Amino acid sequence: MGVGGSGPVTCNDCVQQAQTQGTCQPQIQECVQNPDCQALLTCQNNCADKTCVDGCKQQHPKGVPGYDGILYCLGCVACGTQCVNDVPPGFCQMPPPPGG
Repeated sequence: MGVGGSGPVTCNDCVQQAQTQGTCQPQIQECVQNPDCQALLTCQNNCADKTCVDGCKQQHPKGVPGYDGILYCLGCVACGTQCVNDVPPGFCQMPPPPGG
């Protein structure tokens, strides 16, 4: 499953692996248990662009820390190399979000 020698080659492959194999499970579980974070995830899953995602964050501001914790874990920790071009510029240089 990619964990051995070569690892996942794309950001999506790495993210999928990190979600299913547990690397970011604490952050995902924290979000799932928070109704605001869950609502933010549901909202942004229906988005096709950054404007929509930003609108979701404005609608569910209390969910942003949990969402950012998942994004930080997936995009900076578990898949930093594969997803370097898929996270907001400078996001991985910031301190991890609380709980992230």
